[in-house]
Amino acid sequence: MLNKNRKTTWYGKLETATSSTEVIYDPTLPEAPKNRIYLYNVERGQVIPYVWEIVKDLLSEAEGEERTGIKSRAGKRWKTARKTFMQGRIMLPRQPMSPVEAKVARQSDDEEIIDLGIRFADDVDDVDDVDDVDDVGDVGDVDEVDEEESCEEDS
Repeated sequence: MLNKNRKTTWYGKLETATSSTEVIYDPTLPEAPKNRIYLYNVERGQVIPYVWEIVKDLLSEAEGEERTGIKSRAGKRWKTARKTFMQGRIMLPRQPMSPVEAKVARQSDDEEIIDLGIRFADDVDDVDDVDDVDDVGDVGDVDEVDEEESCEEDS
């Protein structure tokens, strides 16, 4: 059975009731999405995300000549597929952050907040200050006056 926390490449088989597929687990690949594991499928020549809960009991480690055979059959195709898979992917840490690291990350995020000096009505303590803004008048009134003046000028 495969341990996802291992530090070295794992060679083995994914054995189902109807078939047996040679697979490779590379711990240096990025972590797969939740509840998945990336395995290189030797037959398909691709890195494929498998559902961990489904495959974990179906994986068996290859040893001796069987392991050597998988390595030789995968060969350059595995290296090429791995390189292609890694292009454009971001490497995220496999281990979750410690509480200290999380606190430092939060503090650095907080330091980046910039006060732009914009205040909204909800931020104002004195309602009278907000009422002064209403003295400007309605833009619609100005348009009506302009139309009347333009009519008088035409006459």
